[in-house]
Amino acid sequence: MRRRARMNMPRLISWVKWRRSVFKRDNYRCVLCGNWRRKIAPHHILPKRDFPRLKYRVSNGATLCWKCHGKTILREYKYVKRIVRKLFGGLNKWRYTEHYKKR
Repeated sequence: MRRRARMNMPRLISWVKWRRSVFKRDNYRCVLCGNWRRKIAPHHILPKRDFPRLKYRVSNGATLCWKCHGKTILREYKYVKRIVRKLFGGLNKWRYTEHYKKR
């Protein structure tokens, strides 16, 4: 059985809506390098493994190209400040700064 077939439908629908909203907000461009020609991927600024309640919050998402997304895997906290600065203008303007600082 395929992985998608095993996922429950409400979770899949929520993920698709979150993904689409993040892409639209970022104008389908990579937040880190600005590229719009490469394939893009949605990225959780604060990892969903550590913050499961934030996984479908658009303000915890960013659009990254596959190349930049590959660099951030398992190194998410190294890129938080850089992504937030480009998206929101700094940590003080981001909703989840307290979560990041507690980490």
